[in-house]
Amino acid sequence: MPALPPGPRLPALVQAVQFGRDPIGFLERCAARYGDAFTLRLPNDPPRVVFSDPASIKQIFAMRPDAYRSDNQSIHLNLGEHSVLFQDGERHRRQRKLMTPVLGGARLRAYAETMAAATREELDTWPVNRDFAVSPRMQQVTLDVFLRCVFGLEGEEAVRQRRRAMAWLEGVISPQLFATGMVVNANRLRRMLDRAVEHMRAPGPRPLLFRKVAKAKVELLDMLQAQIRQRRSEGTEGRDDVLSMLVDARYEDGAPMEDEDILSQLITLLVGGHDTTANSLAWALSLLARHPEVTARVHEELEEVFGDGPVDPARAKELSYLDMVIKESMRLVPIAPAVSRTLTRDRELGGLHLPAGTIVWASVYLTQRRPELWDDPAAFRPERFTDRKAGSNELFPFGGGARRCLGALFATFEMRIVLAELLHRFDLHAAGPAPSVMFSGIVMSPTGGAQLRVTPRR
Repeated sequence: MPALPPGPRLPALVQAVQFGRDPIGFLERCAARYGDAFTLRLPNDPPRVVFSDPASIKQIFAMRPDAYRSDNQSIHLNLGEHSVLFQDGERHRRQRKLMTPVLGGARLRAYAETMAAATREELDTWPVNRDFAVSPRMQQVTLDVFLRCVFGLEGEEAVRQRRRAMAWLEGVISPQLFATGMVVNANRLRRMLDRAVEHMRAPGPRPLLFRKVAKAKVELLDMLQAQIRQRRSEGTEGRDDVLSMLVDARYEDGAPMEDEDILSQLITLLVGGHDTTANSLAWALSLLARHPEVTARVHEELEEVFGDGPVDPARAKELSYLDMVIKESMRLVPIAPAVSRTLTRDRELGGLHLPAGTIVWASVYLTQRRPELWDDPAAFRPERFTDRKAGSNELFPFGGGARRCLGALFATFEMRIVLAELLHRFDLHAAGPAPSVMFSGIVMSPTGGAQLRVTPRR
């Protein structure tokens, strides 16, 4: 019988509580005591082995798709049973191949001005010379960008649908549901939420559990279903939003995507393109506010590229130092602490023989702070990327291998435009102590929403 590496001997529930309260501290303490590989045990879940050395990370990302499964990922969000996140094998390959061009570099240029306009509109409402939480403000920007670029909504329609989207997002991305998932198993909670939505959509009695969040999800699905029907009946000529492109997309055999497939992918993109990007932006701003020398270098670059004029979002790719800032911020605080794979057969990883059913965690956070990979790893130093191209097993905030995040290019493109517009208009000032990490089950958020103060630039 293969032996798993050592790990905390605490009861599974206690491990879950400690991880939920302080995921970073918990992982750091385990790594300091047990080394490059250790075993965690959470309630109602198989054991998970955490790796952080680059050689093991490379092995994990090189695994063949049939060597692991993803339909049982520890994600409590009810994204939809057809979500590409939960597909395996040939179905995952087909979905991914269809969606990659929709979110690829060639399409992003069409969204540049829309992203910039949404940012400017939000910045017009910002308080000046007053402390405020920047994270909710970034959520407004990323949600507006998403509604326009992905759902294709504008004006009053976008305002109405923003309320529906936020009602579901705030309900499902909550500390309460995250804590519930840690206790009963996130995968099981997701199935319960899916069943509640099915009951809410069907005639008959309403679900007893999760009624409010299920109602919000159904209203969101109904809106998207109406948009899909409209595109199918009226055509998509002249439209470049992601929803329209998914309606037009065809598999290799010429078949279109089913409506339920499109709905699941749109909901998945909503979570991935809204909350994750907003939190990454909030962390970047919090770090910039506490490192004026880095911010000054960004201002210099903005002047070098745009002179005395406004930001041209179509030229945002020229902001190479700002791109380093984004990389460094996501190195220090990645979107999630780890990327998971569930082994479908016995496997040698990192010199260990692991049995089928083991959950393997490639720890983004621990790897991206290893001192042998990163000089002074806790320091915020974007210039470290000037002459360095980090390997995909050293820097992987969007995951890696065959399941790397489909929206990575979209997210980094959007972040560059939002930060350029914001820093062109405002100087940043830290307010209060630096935020610590709060984990909601999908993203590592800044406590207090990352308090900042801004002043107009001359």
